[in-house]
Amino acid sequence: MGRTAFILFLFLTGSMCAQDVRLTAKTEVDTFRLGSWIDVHVEGTSPAALDTIGPVVKDSLGLLEVVTVERNGIEPKWLIRLTTIDSGKVYLPPIAFDYTIKGDTARHRAYTNSLMLNIAGMAIDPKGDIKDIKPPLNAPWLFEDYLPYLIALAVAALLAGGFYYYWRKKKQRAELLAEIKVIIPPHREALTALRLLEEKKLWQQGLVKPYYSEVTEIIRHFFERRWGIIALELTTDEILMQMKHVPDAL
Repeated sequence: MGRTAFILFLFLTGSMCAQDVRLTAKTEVDTFRLGSWIDVHVEGTSPAALDTIGPVVKDSLGLLEVVTVERNGIEPKWLIRLTTIDSGKVYLPPIAFDYTIKGDTARHRAYTNSLMLNIAGMAIDPKGDIKDIKPPLNAPWLFEDYLPYLIALAVAALLAGGFYYYWRKKKQRAELLAEIKVIIPPHREALTALRLLEEKKLWQQGLVKPYYSEVTEIIRHFFERRWGIIALELTTDEILMQMKHVPDAL
């Protein structure tokens, strides 16, 4: 008997609490534009024994799509934002809320009132002219829009500057190398020429005169480089006369 009375007490307590949970849904206006936000404000009154409460909302409510669900702090107030692509009269069914009571693990459910919303579509004049679709509006350019172009321009400038610097250094190096002349001492040049003449083997071939002619030319060229005597244009006697005026020639 005592157990039955306890269960009956809990059932009556839950029933009374369920009756005390009242939820009201309303909107600030009755007419909305097609595609705009539809803000539904839900306010509730709850008994002191209420533990938790929250809306049972999925992706849609009837023909309305659920965008966001927000609660205003700890107060039993919610903002349910909806939208729709239908026009005319659109029915918003009662919104379900689940709640629990302190000391009771069972989940209970309460509902808001339903609403009839008026969704205004685009006004069309049946007698009006058919007009082309308007092109998209050009949004003003921001700094973020210019940033990729500025970065690309800076990279191109760096590459161009690096290429010019490399080309300039390479050109200067080529000019410097062109200006540098390898100076071979006169005696080394003469010895090299005599060695090349020996490799021709003119003497062995009986070409004695050409052999002596080349030897004479090598010696005269040596005199010109060593002592500055224009030996190629002078006779042997003239060369000897010139060498008398050179201190270290004889």
